[in-house]
Amino acid sequence: MPVYNSDNYLKTAVDSILNQSFKDIELILVDDGSTDGSSERCDEYARQDNRVVVIHQKNGGICNARNAALKIARGEYIGFSDHDDEFLPGLLEDNYTYAKENGLDFVKFCKKWVFIENGKIVAEKHNEHPKCILMREDVPAHLFELMDKRFLSCVWDAFFRTDFLRQHHILFDPFFKMGGEDYDFVFQCLRHVQKMGINDGIYYFHFIRKNFSTSSKPNPQAVGYQKRFIDNFFAILDAYKIDVNKCQLKYAYFYTKFYLSPSVQAIMKLDTSFKEKGKMLDDLKLEPYYHNFLENNLLTVCRHRFYYFIWMLYKHRAYRLLFYLYKRLK
Repeated sequence: MPVYNSDNYLKTAVDSILNQSFKDIELILVDDGSTDGSSERCDEYARQDNRVVVIHQKNGGICNARNAALKIARGEYIGFSDHDDEFLPGLLEDNYTYAKENGLDFVKFCKKWVFIENGKIVAEKHNEHPKCILMREDVPAHLFELMDKRFLSCVWDAFFRTDFLRQHHILFDPFFKMGGEDYDFVFQCLRHVQKMGINDGIYYFHFIRKNFSTSSKPNPQAVGYQKRFIDNFFAILDAYKIDVNKCQLKYAYFYTKFYLSPSVQAIMKLDTSFKEKGKMLDDLKLEPYYHNFLENNLLTVCRHRFYYFIWMLYKHRAYRLLFYLYKRLK
């Protein structure tokens, strides 16, 4: 658990782990240069419970913090938590047992996002998927579904076998400072996985607090993150020899939802002229990820009309309308 100025949320996060029914654990708290007293709270937990290990380091970001813990972790499986989130009862026991009994390289479980503004819950959503085990040869058939259902976007909804991570030298990339590192980590795992599982229970609450959560803050590096994201996704396609021309509908939906839409939002927020932003949007069509079949209005059959609307505005270069739409949705 990376800890940085976690305010009053650390207690709930840590207690939700230490109070789990499965007791044979090591909780590594990585104090990433906190200045609000969180450092002292971490040390107090270590004094009270010998299962808690604390690392103090200068502020280096979430990737460096997680990597510091990965280097010393002794557990058979490794899980993650943000410092203001909450493990639900049974998370450790249920998912460790499922992963261990089935020899999984990693297991994913369902989670709930809780959006909080001014101390009040304003929205909730969760993902779901039938309980299943996927062998490596099963991944291509499920890849786009797993993306759409947000099973590849986080690391705190999973247990990873420690030997698997170390065998393939999988760590967090410090290139990512404000988001994107989870996709990168999971994509690395997908490139090497032989056997993975999905547990259908909701075991984790991820709180998105306005002006506190990293995911809710402006990110000037977002355009670069999107480029790295699509590069890494195509590395998975290459690893599994998936030809996007043979799954055009799935790819069209993926491209619009997970690449075009976030890229529009990222470009919109740049401190540059509208003309330059328009050129950057035009240039997306020059990238190798843009395929001619995207021009065929394939999104008309997709289940989400919002992304079809986004696609049509982009196709007809209605960039001012695109920017206006995202500003209204903010």
